[in-house]
Amino acid sequence: MTLTRAIGNIARWSMPFLCVAIAILWYGSNERVLVLNGPIQTQASVAGGSVTLLIDADAHFPEYRPRSGFHTFYSTRRWWFQGGWGRTVKWISIPLWVPFAACSAAGFAAWRHKWRLRHRLRRRLCPSCGYSLAGLDHQAPCPECGQSAPSAAPSDPAHSASDG
Repeated sequence: MTLTRAIGNIARWSMPFLCVAIAILWYGSNERVLVLNGPIQTQASVAGGSVTLLIDADAHFPEYRPRSGFHTFYSTRRWWFQGGWGRTVKWISIPLWVPFAACSAAGFAAWRHKWRLRHRLRRRLCPSCGYSLAGLDHQAPCPECGQSAPSAAPSDPAHSASDG
């Protein structure tokens, strides 16, 4: 299996699961807040449909920082980026729809590439440019782009099993 095919398989199968995980985080962040404390100066939280990253250079009031874990309180939804860059405290809030949209687009692109390749092979089209190879020898290269003939037909079980 080539590196490109392996990356395609990873993208095709991991992006839908990542989208589901982000959707669950978004839904759960309506009434619950997930707080993850890093070293004394950093904190990440999921609340109100967004991920917030906080860096406190002077570590102001560490006793008031919530413990890591889930906390229940109402948080308003954030639909756009927010942030604050003070002298000692820096924070940014990224709405969860942004990574959800990015994962959805990447997953769709990976699946679309596979669907288009299968469609072209079934209709006896060149996998590279889509030129019709009807009437040509099965081993002949594409007369339009010079791409060599595909090594296996799409109905070959060994070919379809290795695709993922």
